[in-house]
Parts: sequence; C-alpha cells; structure tokens
Amino acid sequence: MQSGRLPTIRAELNEYEEARSVASLVKELAIGNITLGDQAVLVRTHAQIPPIAEVFKDQDIKFRVASDSESGAGAGRGDEVEILTLHAAKGLEWKIVHLCGVEEGFHPIAHANTELALGEERRLFFVGLTRAEEELHISWARNRSLGRKEAENLQHISRNYLIS
Repeated sequence: MQSGRLPTIRAELNEYEEARSVASLVKELAIGNITLGDQAVLVRTHAQIPPIAEVFKDQDIKFRVASDSESGAGAGRGDEVEILTLHAAKGLEWKIVHLCGVEEGFHPIAHANTELALGEERRLFFVGLTRAEEELHISWARNRSLGRKEAENLQHISRNYLIS
C-alpha cells in the first residue's frame, strides 16, 4: 500500500463465511468517493472464485470475474468489483483490495515443493499485498473442503492486524 490504513486480517469459519464477510466489507466501503470499481477481490486460484461470486450475486453486489488473459483491468473500470487471481492482478492497482483464501495449500500452493517454486509463491503473495493503494483486507477460512490453517506467509505479518 502506498498510503492509508494498516492492513486487516480476518479468520472466518469457512469459505462462505469468508465470502459473506468480504461482501459486507465491500458494501460498507462503497460509500462517498469509493465505488465498487475501486475494489478488487484477489485469490490464488480460479477454484476460490465460485463461493465469492455466489455470495456477491445473492447480495446484489455488482462484480465481474476477470480472466488471467484479460488486460486493461484495474481500478476505475465501471461500478463493479473485480474478482481475479493474483496472476491476473499483476501490474494493476485498486484503492481497496480484499486478498482472500490466504491459507496453507493456496499460499503457497500445495504443489510448490522446490525452492524455485516456493520463491515464485512468495513473489506472487507479494503481488497480492501490493495491489492496494489505500486499504488491504486479508482473509482466510479455517475450514475449506478440508481443515485449513493460515498460510505460513501470513504468519510473518504482525499479529497486531488480526481482527478475529
């Protein structure tokens, strides 16, 4: 983040509670000079998108899912939240970023088992941490298909930011 508030970290019960928490925060923050288009939801894999999209649809939050091959996305593109992977977010910025699913198995991805692959995972996590211009909100689910725990990368961020 270039300026703004300190990051927040939220631990939720499961991926749907995580999605509901993000949806609530998106609506809460979309006031005044902040629009839905100023916000993005970033995830590590495409498989993490459906629960978020489902909750956003149920709560009438306008959104678009950006593919990894799209270009020209980013803040200010209409009045809809962008949901995209970290790969698709490279080089883009938004006023507010919600970095979701920051748990073991996704950060780093489970199949990253060499130093080279783990280094790439750390760089990709850094991409997620640096897309926000003003606010960064990090979340993870304690239970997602299988029980999960927070990502090792997240353990390096100060516990002072932990909300729940």
